[in-house]
Amino acid sequence: MNEHEDEFVLMDYLNVIWKRKWLIVIPTFFLVIAVGIISFLLPPKWEIDAIITP
Repeated sequence: MNEHEDEFVLMDYLNVIWKRKWLIVIPTFFLVIAVGIISFLLPPKWEIDAIITP
């Protein structure tokens, strides 16, 4: 395989990814939203108090 054929294979993969970008973007978006909501709803595990004196 020469370099020219490799370039076409890479472009084929990139074209497929670009055509199916919504199959990547939409689940990622909903996953980020779900994790954000869950992280705010969970009770904190650790708490620390500090006093800073001059």
